[in-house]
Amino acid sequence: METFLKVVSDIEAAQAAGKKVSPELIAAGAVALARMRRAERKRNREAPERPEPPSPLPYEAAQRELHELRYSVGLTRKEAEELEGGTGASNVGRVEDKIGEVRTQEEELEKVKELKEKLRVLRTTMEAKRRRLHAVEGSMSGWVKTGCKLVAVEKQHKGVWEKKGQSQN
Repeated sequence: METFLKVVSDIEAAQAAGKKVSPELIAAGAVALARMRRAERKRNREAPERPEPPSPLPYEAAQRELHELRYSVGLTRKEAEELEGGTGASNVGRVEDKIGEVRTQEEELEKVKELKEKLRVLRTTMEAKRRRLHAVEGSMSGWVKTGCKLVAVEKQHKGVWEKKGQSQN
């Protein structure tokens, strides 16, 4: 750049003196200008990333944050439009209320899941007891009650009934 500025000042001095500018001086100026442009392009390529654009206005940032909050809470479009109609303080209160409702719903959902699991366990237990009862009733059908109390005893895949004191197969 210094070379280019020197050549330009030499050309201006020659013109001011009323002399004709030599073609060598013009060529030197063109060469210096080309070198200067190449150096500038090289600096631009090697320059670090440009800084990020300035942050948006605080209002826009607040709007974006409110939109993200609405999305995360799961507000419908109509509810979001209702919220936008109020003042900032009332909007915050409404959004906090909605967050509270969602948390309550999540807690209730957890309770329902726990109750469903307990119900599943009870159904399984009742089904097992029902099957055992039917097995006992089926094995008793061939017996005649003789006045002694029949007591059911389960043994390894054999339904064995004992009268008090004696067993029969």
